Amino acid sequence: LEDGTLVSTYSGRINDSGSFTESSGVFVSTDGGNSWEDRSDPKMTRWTKDIHISQSSGDWFVGVFSHWGAFPNEVGGLYRSQDQGLTWEVLGDFYRVESCLEWYGNMYVTTETEGLWYAYNVNVPNPNFNLLTEFPFSHPTRVFMNPYAIDKLEFWVTSFGSGVWHGYDFSDNTTS
Repeated sequence: LEDGTLVSTYSGRINDSGSFTESSGVFVSTDGGNSWEDRSDPKMTRWTKDIHISQSSGDWFVGVFSHWGAFPNEVGGLYRSQDQGLTWEVLGDFYRVESCLEWYGNMYVTTETEGLWYAYNVNVPNPNFNLLTEFPFSHPTRVFMNPYAIDKLEFWVTSFGSGVWHGYDFSDNTTS
């Protein structure tokens, strides 16, 4: 962060019995990584994925997978914190979120089996997420935007099994 604070996610580990350990989550360090404070929601402790910190609002967005093994299992989704991880809320109705990207108030969410989703204004209390039907693959993993693109939104989407996709605007059907 601008004040030198480090923010990181740590994903789950599976123990010898096949269950996830409760070591996953969102962690903050204010001393250059010498010590870490756990800022996780209790539902993030087994399989937290990526964090995205909005440049426009400062909100933290975290992708979490539902896990197997120990109860409760159905805790995956897109989480948002507006106070640097002190409190969290779940956005949308997603089962397993890989990652997300907020770009000028718009949110793009990658999921394991539900495809690529977007919301045009993620800064409202309950953003409306829509499936991007033009993206033909069910397991996108990351979305990257070109910060130097001036005329049009240029993006890349990586996937689990379908390569890297490139496009210029989610709404103009030019994804290839």
